[in-house]
Amino acid sequence: MSLVFIASVILWIAGKRRYSTYLILSSGLGGLFNLGLKWLFQRERPDIFPIITEQGYSFPSGHSMGAFILYVSLAVVLAKISRYLLIDIIIGIMFGVLIITIGISRIYLGVHYPSDVLAGFSAGGLWVTICGLALNYYELRTEQYVPNYKRKLKKVKRYIT
Repeated sequence: MSLVFIASVILWIAGKRRYSTYLILSSGLGGLFNLGLKWLFQRERPDIFPIITEQGYSFPSGHSMGAFILYVSLAVVLAKISRYLLIDIIIGIMFGVLIITIGISRIYLGVHYPSDVLAGFSAGGLWVTICGLALNYYELRTEQYVPNYKRKLKKVKRYIT
């Protein structure tokens, strides 16, 4: 949560208050969504030679879901404020590798089944989609929506032709 706090403060100071709020709400409410899913499924953790011991239920993986929500939400915000498509691609790849690494580490440590991690990614993807649609709806309603991708694609076409 410290990364959410730091990024949100930076965005708030930079005058990007809606993105700061988006990051806080998507991550915070996503954590509550994860707790609700764990309560609903109540799946026990694997007990086959775990490297570390974790408490609580296993399904879906909170670390995998939280990482997916945080880094994809952060990538969405950075893509909205970035001016260059190349930066968006680099950030997307870096965050994608980080998310996958976190998921694999949960399986390696023996605290989650692979299905827990995949469910965490899936639930996180659903949550980020809902939050992203809400952000776009808010921007359209308040006339703050700027389709950056058109400007970025024009720059790419200039370099290609």
